[in-house]
Amino acid sequence: MALTTSSVNIGPQAGWTLVATNPKYLQIRNRTSRSWQIGVTASGAPTNANSVLSMNPQVQSDGHVFIKDTASAGLYWIRVLEDGVAGETTLFGLLIDV
Repeated sequence: MALTTSSVNIGPQAGWTLVATNPKYLQIRNRTSRSWQIGVTASGAPTNANSVLSMNPQVQSDGHVFIKDTASAGLYWIRVLEDGVAGETTLFGLLIDV
């Protein structure tokens, strides 16, 4: 594995943000209590609920983290559904092997 780490700040106004392409391993971690979504597509940003997984840290015990530990073709996108109390963006930590 050749893992790389990075972080990205995303607010609702950004819409869908591409974070990985064809990853062998992908971990996305959100340390806030804000709802977010991950979508996987063959091309372009997600357009329907069939390719979208909603993550809600307030009601899901695993709502802070998404892990895909097998090689998977596709584009991986994330988006945030709400701003922070003061309008701040949400920080995501990424661990990726491509």
